[in-house]
Amino acid sequence: MDYAADVRHVQMFLQGRSSAVIDEIVVLMQRASAAQEFERAARLRDQIQALRTVQSEHYVQGASTDMDVLACRISGESACVSVLFFRNGLALGSRDFFPRMGVDAPTPGALLAQFIAQYYVERAAPTELILEHAPEQPDLLGQALGEHAGHEVRIKTQVRGDRARF
Repeated sequence: MDYAADVRHVQMFLQGRSSAVIDEIVVLMQRASAAQEFERAARLRDQIQALRTVQSEHYVQGASTDMDVLACRISGESACVSVLFFRNGLALGSRDFFPRMGVDAPTPGALLAQFIAQYYVERAAPTELILEHAPEQPDLLGQALGEHAGHEVRIKTQVRGDRARF
């Protein structure tokens, strides 16, 4: 397989299209086997197994929508906002942000609302945001995000089951 195909497969995988990547590699494995390139077929088989393992470990049961999970901690003049990203039910990773805080630190809900308003100006919000702390006027915030993103954005704070673990 060439470099360009590898890059395309990585992009597809990160977009949540891992099943399509696996399907393509299965076809390549079958072609290699038919051409009696058994070592190449074995490497492709191992790739498929590795992708399926990653796919199963990162899949969130019942979460086929795109969502971000946001939590924050405030300690004195320091704060941290953590964002966990899910696309098509797959956990794509997380990122921590350290916003500047003044002497008068906001409540956790207010900090998340401020962060969300700034963060999602530069990028489209997913269809669902799960927050550890409730912001003031979550419906208004969701409506503004939805208008910017071009789709409905639901903001939830009281979640159950798998989503509560985040």
